Amino acid sequence: MPHSLHVLKRRWPYYVLIGLSFSVVLFFFSIFIVSTVVSPSQLETKEIVLSPACENPAQCISCGMTRGFCSVSRLQIDQAMSYNKLTVPVYIFFMSINLFFIFLIYYLRKNKRSYQL
Repeated sequence: MPHSLHVLKRRWPYYVLIGLSFSVVLFFFSIFIVSTVVSPSQLETKEIVLSPACENPAQCISCGMTRGFCSVSRLQIDQAMSYNKLTVPVYIFFMSINLFFIFLIYYLRKNKRSYQL
């Protein structure tokens, strides 16, 4: 077995974690970028459509979340809470996940040797 294939076979969990971490970070980073670029007024006037309209907004738990994310990204917390009460906690949760995976990438890259069996 070639040496490089043997090293890859021993270290595949490391590469899986790095790949998963990068994909999670890119996903959440794209949400934060889009919510910063798009304003809530553009969503209300349907100038930009990011999500389909709800058929029954009274029973939808995520109604107003997109506009709320755009408001939180602009630091308009009161406006975000008026769109959806769960916007700020969900935004903080997403940001926490993103920071955790950024830290995980840093930690795995720094301690690369400890994953060799």
